[in-house]
Amino acid sequence: MRNLRKKAEMGVGTLIIFIALLLVAAVAAGVIIQSAISMQEKALTTSQQAKGQIATYVSSVAIYGLDGRDRYIEWFEQIMKLAPGSDPIKLDDALMIITLHDSSATLHYRGVGNTFDQSTTGYMTNQVEVLGAFSNETSYELAGNDLDDDGLPDSVYVTNAGAITFNLSSGVEFAISGIDCSAGPTNITGTYNVNNDYIRTVEAEGSCGDNAVEAGIITITPTNLGRGYFAVEYLQTGPNHIEGTLQHGDQVQLYMQPPRNIGENENVRITFIPKLGTPTYKEFTTPDVIATERVALS
Repeated sequence: MRNLRKKAEMGVGTLIIFIALLLVAAVAAGVIIQSAISMQEKALTTSQQAKGQIATYVSSVAIYGLDGRDRYIEWFEQIMKLAPGSDPIKLDDALMIITLHDSSATLHYRGVGNTFDQSTTGYMTNQVEVLGAFSNETSYELAGNDLDDDGLPDSVYVTNAGAITFNLSSGVEFAISGIDCSAGPTNITGTYNVNNDYIRTVEAEGSCGDNAVEAGIITITPTNLGRGYFAVEYLQTGPNHIEGTLQHGDQVQLYMQPPRNIGENENVRITFIPKLGTPTYKEFTTPDVIATERVALS
């Protein structure tokens, strides 16, 4: 009986150890299965993101330079469509970069309802602007710059005292003094380093009459030089068209202004960068002779 009792006690202990091993194995198996599922989900997400990054891009159909009658290209029109297999692209998240050998422009989408002209409601790039033949107490509207970036035109005013006053559409006003006509007829020349949120430098050249500015040229270099907006026109729309996006079946024409007028035989690179996807690069050299309104470039 004693031997049987000992064997029974040993059997119960072995059973307890076996059950414990089963519980430990079950817990370990659960952890392994949960980890495998989590890794699988992450792998699928990563795969989808990688596929979107690789497959999503636009196809450039054609690029034209416009208003080349004076031997300089003043703006570009680029026709694009979504590449096969690409996901839709939200234009608000895209960038256009125009690169020249000495300058570049970084452009954002103007937005739904943009116009297709060179203005503060259409396409524009802040450039060095020259106001010619200014005279005493004359106001000029800036043609190519939106200094306060509010979509409305700004102006410059030359006062009787010879100060150059900037009247911004957002209500900001500041003056640059330095043109002194109090001594009578004299030449005006000077560069004023402003370095505020709107103007980097102002150069003035001209002449004074009797206590008044008679004529001159003002050259304005904005602080946000090279930044601006591109406009988009839908030439064709697909079945899932949504304004402000590029969907399959859409064909759009982008309007954009380079950082300066582009002359003959210049190297240009235009890059479209979506938030998700592969950037599209187009490089070309302008013709040796630019003499027509519309110049085919790529």
